[in-house]
Amino acid sequence: LKLPQLKQEVSLLQTAADLAMAIRSELYTLYFVIFVDLFQLFFVIPLLPALVTSFGGSTEEVATQVSLLSTLGALSEAIGSPIIGILSDRFGRRPVMMLATIGSAISAAAFGFSKSFAMAVVARIVNGLSGGTMGVAQSYVSDITTQAERPDAMNKVTAALSLGISAGPAVGGILYTWGGIEAACCVAGGVSFFNFLLIFFCLKESSSTAGQGAAGAASASPTPGRAALPWKLYVLFASNFLSSPIMSIFDTFGNLYLMSKFFNDDEQKATKFFTGVMTTVGIVLFVVSMFLYKPVAQKVGFNAALLGGGLLGVGGLVGMGIVPTSTLWWADAALMCLGMQFVGPAIPVMISNLAPPQALGRAFGYMQSAGNVARVVAPSAFTPIYNLNHDFVWFIAGALYLGVILIVFMLSITQAPSTPLAEQTAEGDAGIAEVSPHSPWLERTTTQKSCALFGHAPWQLERITSSDLAGRGLRRAITTGHPAAEQEQANALQRSGRAITCA
Repeated sequence: LKLPQLKQEVSLLQTAADLAMAIRSELYTLYFVIFVDLFQLFFVIPLLPALVTSFGGSTEEVATQVSLLSTLGALSEAIGSPIIGILSDRFGRRPVMMLATIGSAISAAAFGFSKSFAMAVVARIVNGLSGGTMGVAQSYVSDITTQAERPDAMNKVTAALSLGISAGPAVGGILYTWGGIEAACCVAGGVSFFNFLLIFFCLKESSSTAGQGAAGAASASPTPGRAALPWKLYVLFASNFLSSPIMSIFDTFGNLYLMSKFFNDDEQKATKFFTGVMTTVGIVLFVVSMFLYKPVAQKVGFNAALLGGGLLGVGGLVGMGIVPTSTLWWADAALMCLGMQFVGPAIPVMISNLAPPQALGRAFGYMQSAGNVARVVAPSAFTPIYNLNHDFVWFIAGALYLGVILIVFMLSITQAPSTPLAEQTAEGDAGIAEVSPHSPWLERTTTQKSCALFGHAPWQLERITSSDLAGRGLRRAITTGHPAAEQEQANALQRSGRAITCA
């Protein structure tokens, strides 16, 4: 190789390495943001009975008001998630996430100082409307990862979510014991404000929404709120609606089932045992997400991990209604969670692969909304089934989950594959190792302008300039220079074994 050409290749490799480090940093920042968001949210939920009791009223009135607050929070989040998603498509992920975290901080603190049921209702509604950051964070993850990287990234998202849900109630209970509900809710608000600072200082705008704003709204491409969604996405939303209640059913009926079947209605023993089961569930979710999912998925493939994990989850659910001892029930609960964690990334990954880039936030908002509605409806829908026959709850949940797994699996294996870069390789480079179609730098175009110009052909966008990187983290440039120069750059990238996504 000539010296100038070699210098160019070294420079490109260094740029690729710097970009990889930036993406890794932003991913782990996002995981922490998701953890903190769920952590502060579940600070407050266990404190609902204590706050409502302070308003006065009979036991029945307190129970009704607690149920209403829980339902209003979930329904508000179901309504707010698609709206927040559409706003993130139009104005960017980062500003919308910051606005939502400020709303969460104010509403969490206001909830603790509510002096009437009406004030608590307003605080819960605002908190729910601000709670769509999960979908926006998943959209951000999709923006900065490739199809090959996305399953493991989404798996870590579910791990952060699970850890936040597990740790929040415990810390909230400690703070409530130490300083009362006002202290707990103030800390929850402070944690949300910390999330705001983390997003402000540590996250740049993702490439798919950088620079859209008014220019994006005026472009020839469909506006973010109006882009048509493929029919497969609506099947995935329905699948998420059917699969989301599984853990709600487990939380609602698990302790009651143990108490009636294995502990002779001894609430104290059943609760202690169920606490141990929940601890095991948290450990299983963490171990699978951090240490098992990636090597297993790399070994057997995404679809095999999805199907195998789904069948394990179904086996665990059905087994919970069959086993004769509490120890085996504990093992089946762990098996259920083991399998479900392998399935967890599937729906978000497929949504990110199928959704139009300009409507990615809206798609994740719909997904989150479907899950929230299902979690509200499930306990009431399954209560008559539980009263009819306790075991039937697990059998029906297993049947629903099996249906979801088969639907998602069939959608996954019928997805159109990515177009290989190898087909674009020049004849002169035939003897050089081909760049993988799943290269971390070669996934898709994402801005409306580049999609309008080039479609979804990222290998046509080949150059990152220092001026575009300055102050913009992951902002990429579109090369529209002389064809011969562009081909030379493409050949240099291929020889170095790297390709850089320009979006």
